[in-house]
Amino acid sequence: MSQFVSSEITAYMVGGGAMSIRGDKAYTKDVDLVFETEEEVDEFKQALERAGFEEKTDLTNTYLDLGARVVMVAEDGFWIDIFLERIARKMYLSDSVKTRAEDWGSMGEFKLKLCSQEDIFLSKSVTERDRDLEDMMVLYREVLDSDVIFEECDTQTENSEKIWHLFLAKKIDEMEEMYEVSVPWKEDLVEIGGRMLLERKVPDLVADGPSTVAQIAEECQVEGDLVKSVLTELEDKGVIKVDRKRRPYIYYLPDP
Repeated sequence: MSQFVSSEITAYMVGGGAMSIRGDKAYTKDVDLVFETEEEVDEFKQALERAGFEEKTDLTNTYLDLGARVVMVAEDGFWIDIFLERIARKMYLSDSVKTRAEDWGSMGEFKLKLCSQEDIFLSKSVTERDRDLEDMMVLYREVLDSDVIFEECDTQTENSEKIWHLFLAKKIDEMEEMYEVSVPWKEDLVEIGGRMLLERKVPDLVADGPSTVAQIAEECQVEGDLVKSVLTELEDKGVIKVDRKRRPYIYYLPDP
């Protein structure tokens, strides 16, 4: 590949390709590479074309949902999925993901980094393919650092409308059912995600009219104790106010 790349580019490998290099799986049907800039994507696409690859355009809906910027195919049928900044239009290439990535090597101007097992585990959770559940199980058996996964869920959530903790917990539910395992830190994901969801939803709920703990708990389908805890935090921050002269307490937005 080095002879076909004319300017310096850095690719971050996620998915089965990185797992195969590390020996976590025997083979992969394709390779997923993420680049930071449009210029790098174009340069790598042109390099692949010079190496004999062709762009594949007749993609299934499943592949389209992955949101690859370009899909390139070699004569032997090997695929390379090229992403720009985000994987499956969801997980973005954060500074923390880049920092954890392992330098695998340089081939001329082309530099390759392998994303961490924890970040690959998280990236596998944003797809709807059964084989990605299988890969998640393989990675889980490698004894992942749950602290890293929680921290990256925080980072991804800060830059998304999605609560990543809840999204990942739902995917882990599927993995547990399929492989009859129990992930001990899943409930912590649910608790943290539930708190974040409440912090986002409560101001909108009380904006529609004064609300009680029971009303908010029913609307959000969470436990009342969690609602009380979040309401206390939001009150301390000045986001909401509470009328303690009434029973039950009534929560409302402060005057603008």
